[in-house]
Amino acid sequence: MRINGVNPGESPDRLVFGLGNPGPRFRGTRHNAGADFIDYLAERAGSRNGCRRLLHNSLTGLCLAAGMLLYLAKPQTYMNNSGLPVRAVMDYYYMFPRDILVIHDDIMLPPGEFAFYSDACGCTHKGVISVAEHLGTERFPRIGIGIGEPEGGTDRNTHVLGFFTESERRSVTRAFDAVFDVLPAVFGRPPEEARRICTAVSGAGRQSEISLSGL
Repeated sequence: MRINGVNPGESPDRLVFGLGNPGPRFRGTRHNAGADFIDYLAERAGSRNGCRRLLHNSLTGLCLAAGMLLYLAKPQTYMNNSGLPVRAVMDYYYMFPRDILVIHDDIMLPPGEFAFYSDACGCTHKGVISVAEHLGTERFPRIGIGIGEPEGGTDRNTHVLGFFTESERRSVTRAFDAVFDVLPAVFGRPPEEARRICTAVSGAGRQSEISLSGL
C-alpha cells in the first residue's frame, strides 16, 4: 500500500530538517521559520499526513518533491539541542552530512530572501552550531530563511521569538515558494552552482541571472 505516493519502508533520498522550538507557543515565530517551511513543503508536495510521526525526538513525514523521496523532520528539542535528533535520524538511515538539508531562520537576511550555504563556517545560529557539533563537521548544506534584524531597540531574543507581522509573513511565504522551486538545484547541482542559483533567485532588488525554467 502506497501512502502519499510512497511505499512504506522505502529509504529516502534526502533528509530535510526544519529547525525551531517545539510546541504551539512557538509556532509561527520568526525563530521557527525552518520548522514552518517543513509544514509548507509537506503541504505543497501533497502529503496528506504532514509531519505527525514522532521518531528520534522529531516530528517526521515523507513526501515526493524535487524528483526525490524526502524525509521531513522537525526536531522537538529546543533550538540549542537541534543536533541531537538530526544526528539520530541521519544514523538511523545510514546517511552522511552531504545527504541532509537544514532549513533555519536567518537574521542577517530581510524577510523574503533566502540563502544557500554549503557549510556552517562562521554561522552564529545556535541550532546550526548544535547540528555541526553533533555531526562532527561544519560541512553540510543548509538554507537560511530571512527574518530581518530587530528594529527600534528590540533585543535579538525578543525579535526572534516574536511573531511575523502580516507584511513579513507575506514576504516569508514568497521565500518559501522560491525555496521550493530551487530544491532541484540544491539537491542536484554542485554546491557552488546551487549557491549561485539561489542567490540569483532570492536577490531582492537584483536582476535574476537565471530563469527558474532553466533549473
